[in-house]
Amino acid sequence: MRRDRLNPRTNEPYGNCKDCEAVFEAKSDMYAHLEESSKNAPRDVHGTRRRHRGQVTNPTREERIEREVGYAIESATYDFCSKMDDLILDGQVTEQEVKEALRYHDDFAEAWDESMYGGDGE
Repeated sequence: MRRDRLNPRTNEPYGNCKDCEAVFEAKSDMYAHLEESSKNAPRDVHGTRRRHRGQVTNPTREERIEREVGYAIESATYDFCSKMDDLILDGQVTEQEVKEALRYHDDFAEAWDESMYGGDGE
C-alpha cells in the first residue's frame, strides 16, 4: 500500500522550537510561541529582538499539497526551459521567436526570462 504523503501523520506534533524544548501540536501553537518569544527576547546591538526559530516536522495537509504543487511547477518550468534551449541550440528557433511565442504565457515567460537572462529581461 502506498504511503499517504498528503495527510499529516497521526499522533505526531506539528513541530518544535529550535531554541528551546517546546513542542507544538498545531501550526497556530508554533506561531504563537514564535511571536511571544519575540516580545520577550532581549534586543541585540541593532535594537532588534530575535525570536525563536520553529521547525515543522509534520506539515499540515495544505502545506503538503502546496509543496507538491510547487514541485510540479518547478519540474514543468525546468522541462520547458530545457526544451526551448535544445531548440535554440539545434538552430530550429531563435531566442526572439521563443520570447514572442510566450507573449500569452506570463508564468513561463518569466521563467524563460530568468533562465536566459537572470531576470533582466534583455
